Amino acid sequence: MSLVNLAHLILSIMLGLQDQGFISSVTRGSINGPDKEFVPTTQENMSLVSKPTQRIWMGIEGLEEIVQGRLHAYVEGLQPGETLFLGTDKGVLEVREAIKRKIGGQLLCRAS
Repeated sequence: MSLVNLAHLILSIMLGLQDQGFISSVTRGSINGPDKEFVPTTQENMSLVSKPTQRIWMGIEGLEEIVQGRLHAYVEGLQPGETLFLGTDKGVLEVREAIKRKIGGQLLCRAS
């Protein structure tokens, strides 16, 4: 269990990771209820795709290429067991859900 800042974007990504099976549960907490034991948060299994100085936007065609494991616009394709989240006008979506809804957006992060 780890404590992260409550922000809509972070909460959306955490819920997406839960939906994809990367984490078992997401529970909201407060400053009055911290973890009993310190658990460090690491970024070993997550990486940013868009950066503040270089935001990457992609349409459906590019997203389909990435899901099929192919390079598109300097973004490497997904490997088995890996997922990608993007910010859209409908909120934060996992890449396969975005393709199903035919929505492109800004690539946020990938997790494995």
